[in-house]
Amino acid sequence: MRADRPETPETIVAIGSIDPSGCEGIAADLRTFAAMGTHGAAVVTGALSYNKDDRAQIFTLPADCVARQIEDALDATRAPVVKIGSLPDAETVTAAARALRRTHEPRIVLDPDVAHADQPLKDAMKSQLIPIAELVTVSMTEAAALLGIPIRNSLALRAAGKLLARAGAANALIKGAHLPGGECVDVLWDGSEYLEYPSERIEANGDRGAGCTLASAIAAGMAHRRQTAEAIAIAKMYVTETLRNSYPVGARRGSPSQLYRWWETGGRDGYGG
Repeated sequence: MRADRPETPETIVAIGSIDPSGCEGIAADLRTFAAMGTHGAAVVTGALSYNKDDRAQIFTLPADCVARQIEDALDATRAPVVKIGSLPDAETVTAAARALRRTHEPRIVLDPDVAHADQPLKDAMKSQLIPIAELVTVSMTEAAALLGIPIRNSLALRAAGKLLARAGAANALIKGAHLPGGECVDVLWDGSEYLEYPSERIEANGDRGAGCTLASAIAAGMAHRRQTAEAIAIAKMYVTETLRNSYPVGARRGSPSQLYRWWETGGRDGYGG
């Protein structure tokens, strides 16, 4: 064995859907994990398909299939962190929560896709997954959908964090990208105080998957044994640079460049430059 061989990277299990354009979901998660020095394992919950109006339809896997994948992934890897994205229905949420409870209790980053979810899914999310998550990260739209309240300003943003904590989240990060102003300010409620994370507002060539990238970068920080607040700070800086280096993908909005540092060192032209 080579003396200079790097240590084995920590593994993160990503749970989510497949976007055929590669911009969002599992694809964004795995690129982020690689960029942050971790190994990504994947549990697929379904696949997206877009019509000509760019509206998504999801083709889902059975709930027991998702649960079995979770158990297999965690048994095989003993991953210290799980990042959860899109879950299609209440049955899958419940099955996923049961599977996670049967494991070695990894740290969970929950980034739920609930802006257009039905009420049973939102209820299951609040009763089954939020209470076992170390961090819940949601946009203003997603927080409003989960909590059933309008969120239009920074005060409501803060209130949403406390309400998610009452639902059982150890930490709640509410993303403020849709608030007006030259900065994007996300707010964390950690159970005792608020922490603000301002970042530059970037006019990106592509931002599809930015939320996935942020949650996955936080998960990677946790896998590197960072405390939650520090992992968020590092992830925010990273996501800003992925947006600064974003690129279009076909006729769609395009993607943050999760691997921008690799491209800067010659990877854009192929292995070795």
